[in-house]
Amino acid sequence: MFWYHRDNALAARTFLQNTINPITGRIFPAYRRNEAGFSLGAPVRKDKTFLFGTFDKLISSNAVSNLVTVETPQLSQWMQANVPKNISTLLVSKFTPYVPGFTSTKTVSDLTAGGCTGVNSIGMPCSLPVEGTGVFSVNQIRNGLQFNIRADQFFNGGKDRLYGNVFRTHAHTFLPGVRDFNAAGGFNVPDDFGLQNYYAVNETHIFTPNMSNEAAFSVYRTTDGSPCTNCNVPSVNVTGISGFGPSSQCCGSWAPAVFIIKDWNWSDIVSLNKGRHMFKAGIQFSDDQETLQFTGPLERPTFNFTGTTALFDFIQDNPFSESGINFDPRNGSTNINNNRDFRFAYWGAFVQDDWKAKSNLTINLGLRWEANTNPIDKTGQMTNIIFGQGSDFYARLLGARIAETPALLDGVGRLYFAPRLGIAWDPTKTGKLSIRLGSGIFYDTFTTKTTFDSNQTNPPLFSAITAQRGTNPAPIFALGQSTSPPFNFPLPGLAAGLNPGGGPIGGRAGIAAVAPNLKFPYSINTFLGVQYALTPKWVVEANYHVARGVHLYMHINDKNRCDGCGVNRINPYFAGVGYIDNSGFSLYNGATFQVRHLVGSGLSTQLAYTIGKDMSIQDSTSGGTGSTTGAIIDAWNYRRQYGISEIDVPQRLAASFVYNIPGVSRSGFAGQLTRGWEVSGILTLQKGYPQTVINSALDFNNDLTFNDVPDAPLTKFGSWNRSDYINGTTLTASAFPLPPKDASGSYLREGNLGRDTYRGPGFAQTDLAIHRNMKLPWFFGEKANLQLRLQAYNAFNRVNPTGWVTDIAQATFGKATASYIPRTLEITARFTF
Repeated sequence: MFWYHRDNALAARTFLQNTINPITGRIFPAYRRNEAGFSLGAPVRKDKTFLFGTFDKLISSNAVSNLVTVETPQLSQWMQANVPKNISTLLVSKFTPYVPGFTSTKTVSDLTAGGCTGVNSIGMPCSLPVEGTGVFSVNQIRNGLQFNIRADQFFNGGKDRLYGNVFRTHAHTFLPGVRDFNAAGGFNVPDDFGLQNYYAVNETHIFTPNMSNEAAFSVYRTTDGSPCTNCNVPSVNVTGISGFGPSSQCCGSWAPAVFIIKDWNWSDIVSLNKGRHMFKAGIQFSDDQETLQFTGPLERPTFNFTGTTALFDFIQDNPFSESGINFDPRNGSTNINNNRDFRFAYWGAFVQDDWKAKSNLTINLGLRWEANTNPIDKTGQMTNIIFGQGSDFYARLLGARIAETPALLDGVGRLYFAPRLGIAWDPTKTGKLSIRLGSGIFYDTFTTKTTFDSNQTNPPLFSAITAQRGTNPAPIFALGQSTSPPFNFPLPGLAAGLNPGGGPIGGRAGIAAVAPNLKFPYSINTFLGVQYALTPKWVVEANYHVARGVHLYMHINDKNRCDGCGVNRINPYFAGVGYIDNSGFSLYNGATFQVRHLVGSGLSTQLAYTIGKDMSIQDSTSGGTGSTTGAIIDAWNYRRQYGISEIDVPQRLAASFVYNIPGVSRSGFAGQLTRGWEVSGILTLQKGYPQTVINSALDFNNDLTFNDVPDAPLTKFGSWNRSDYINGTTLTASAFPLPPKDASGSYLREGNLGRDTYRGPGFAQTDLAIHRNMKLPWFFGEKANLQLRLQAYNAFNRVNPTGWVTDIAQATFGKATASYIPRTLEITARFTF
């Protein structure tokens, strides 16, 4: 049995939690974390039947604080007095942000190019504060319930074992947004629950003492939902301030929706020990089924207010674009049904030989084969791009069309063989030295995110139109007429029918395309390690690892745009063309040096130092996590982005110790009091992650995609300390030159600043723990043990910013807006018998 406890009284504050909230009277919200459970196992029939079960209940909340930028009360008052009938006025007056005070503000003049005096072009006083940055503190709820039941049955004289296993997990996570604390009820819904079920059956048969077979079958099913409230409010994004509209805990504005994923898995492995060889061979099959009820989110459009005048455009109800105008292009109906049922299967097989070639030499040889079936949609709505003729990609895209296809790809490969080799050698034959070498190919099979996940809104069965200011159709900024599906948002008049490319004739639709010859990406991994025991208590180790990624999945967010095209597109029948292919690549080189020392019977220490360099071509847009959906700045020259990846950590030092405190005596009160104590600790020091500076308000290469980089600054920046990230680095928007303009005032090219040019804050944390084990000999006539433990995470309360804002268009540019965990104490009790 166990119990874990944390609360706000046992935790320090983050660097943002310094001001009393006048609404709650607290510096940060009160929170609790309690987790309790047990595990129990016992034989039902001796040596025949065994039952085992676990139970885990979590009830928790955690204080989360972030810097956010929102509209000021003064702006809301001005809008109510001057533009009371605007949609924007309704939003700011009804869905007020929960920010008790501002650390900084910006006026109308600050947001006006070149500044202004008196009033601006729409009659706003130039001195009026319109944007404010402050701390948003809230409790994040994370509750869960999990149980497991396992039964083992031995029969046939112990030669067969059959066991079944059931896991069930019920999870609930809720993080309120900055606009969820008002009379209107906000947008996030606290009843967003997830349910996971896992069922497994395993049978092991012993043919002979040297040969056995293990067969396993399992089913995994997960259900998750993203409900919403005030669903008649569309998703509204305004550059510079927090937006409006319902959102889900997992997927931004993708609500309301239901996700159902089922995986059926079967495997069979045979093992044979013969002489110096240990042979293994096996086969594996899995069937991935993804049932998606995604009609709801597609009935809600998204409005984007971008550029340097974004806030002023929002005040005037003048969006730059409206996306998510979804309808059936064949008949023009907005009564859509986009529920899907995607399927694909996986096959794998392997053979392996662990060969004890000599007493001091072991060789492992292996070969693995993998393959996927062609992804399909059981509802019969699969689509993909059909390329035209031409000698290069540009020409083939120019003549491309979108069409229904029986399966996603033209065909799938079957010859994915991955050889692997491992060697362990002790040239001294004393057991003191071990030289290890390994190399192999590792494939990454198809996933839903890299195949059909994004093509569910493709024509000709479905169309998602984007309307832009100055084009036809134009955006219609409005609320839905109903809070329940289909919400009845007014949409631009769209004519029924298909153009020669398979898209709608009433407007250009964006499409998601997958390379028809998509193949498995793979990595070539090589490892060399040397381990040596200097003495029985000192062990040193050095390892080198290189990994090369080949044919990696690459998600080019719009292949249909080009520098200078503006609203025009290469293929005139479509808007954006998201394209997934195998043009990505990466390279990692790293080395680890490690020392382990057993000081005595009660103390052991370990020190590891890692250096490395990770190069890639595509990252996530958020930084520090890696992704296949990171923005591509130039869709026709994405190789310019090859460089340090956002998960690159050039240096990392980790040290740990465990000390069993000896008792002062073996008997008596002093012995009882001092025996069973243990202290331990972990120290982690790490360089920060690289990040890219962008400008989301300007379109330098005139491709109508706002994620461009500026020119490199004339001054070299870097080497900031922790305080710089917290208070604001020396980076300023004015330090980054803008690309040159032509006579009409349009920018001529993309900026020349490199990718991941600046490195974020580092990380340093020490975790300490002390616990005591106490024997309880009186429990039901048998020995039992009670362990009491106190864990101090970030014991010295070092501030570790999670990152910093690298978007020039944001008011918090150059600053950290959140941090990792402050010092937090956790109390644990564990009882075993």
